[in-house]
Amino acid sequence: IVWLPCGDRPGTALAVVSPRRFTYGYRVRGGQSQLTALALSPHDRLFALCVVSEQEGQTTMNLRAPVLVTLDRRLGCQVITTDEQPVHMELPKRSSQLRKSA
Repeated sequence: IVWLPCGDRPGTALAVVSPRRFTYGYRVRGGQSQLTALALSPHDRLFALCVVSEQEGQTTMNLRAPVLVTLDRRLGCQVITTDEQPVHMELPKRSSQLRKSA
């Protein structure tokens, strides 16, 4: 879990994780219109991060509304996936419970 700082609001940040660390084959499916704020070029590389929260004593990540960040220009926006992803997927309590990446 890392802090993703807001570029124009000092002191504001989101707790985020890479969903690929915890779920095999996670893909973001959504409409192009949601990416307008990023003004993507063909050479941009996107990285998906999921917001972490506490729900009823469990640490969860939101796979339904990931934050997409351009690695080169460091711009980001949150999108809503068009497929059925969980809003609250519980994170493992210990590193031994992590899924191995393929």
